[in-house]
Amino acid sequence: MATRNLKRIGIAALLGTVVFLSACSSSAGKSAPQLVLPQAEESEYRRLLAQARALSFTLDFDQLRRAYVASPEYNPRGGAELAGLTEAYRAEERGEYGECLKQVDRVLDVSYMSLEAHMIGVLCAARSANLQREDIHRYMTEGLMDSIERSGDGRSQESAYQTISTS
Repeated sequence: MATRNLKRIGIAALLGTVVFLSACSSSAGKSAPQLVLPQAEESEYRRLLAQARALSFTLDFDQLRRAYVASPEYNPRGGAELAGLTEAYRAEERGEYGECLKQVDRVLDVSYMSLEAHMIGVLCAARSANLQREDIHRYMTEGLMDSIERSGDGRSQESAYQTISTS
């Protein structure tokens, strides 16, 4: 019995809210009150990743790599645990470049920062004459490689290249 009364009270409250909101929205010449919900703040990594996906000429790849490492999406194992990478290599070896690109997309859906996936993407896109895809993967490959090369000279531990994944 108490449960039935609680349901009725809940339904009555819901109906009262609907009536109130519809009355507010139908006020002559007045706009309805707007409910403003707080939006989740976009992470620095997501902001920079959007620039990368747009092939921004002003993207700072050093900053993108730092933001990625600081993000919850960071995967230090890189290619070692990315489903699709092995399949992309196998498809490329068989000359199945469309399948290769499909597997590259599978990897990049999980980790767009996979240098290895972008590198094989350049190869498969070029061999399939998909110039637009080749440009996308070349942009990421060159940007990430330049950033790594700027991070050190590799001649000692103190000046080692700063990588963000084991692959």
